[in-house]
Amino acid sequence: MEDNNKEITEVSLFEKKYATKDLTPRVLQTFITIKDMEADAKRSNYIAVKDASAVEYQKIQLRDMIAEDEIQPMEAEQEAEVVETPTEDGAGDGEE
Repeated sequence: MEDNNKEITEVSLFEKKYATKDLTPRVLQTFITIKDMEADAKRSNYIAVKDASAVEYQKIQLRDMIAEDEIQPMEAEQEAEVVETPTEDGAGDGEE
């Protein structure tokens, strides 16, 4: 098991190394904040990629379902019919 309480004695900033003992509190805190923000950005990017992948997978599933159920597309001159489905709270039933 790794020791997660290792003391950091130096940091790399702008392609230079600095001893942590030489850093002022505001520089050290800003460095920590930047590292946290970088981690958040990486996590956000991972989530965005994962979500985009899930959407694409669901689109493929939907296309396959349409083909399996043999649903035909409308003709160009046809107009779509909108059908409202009532919900448990009465919304969508046309009554106000």
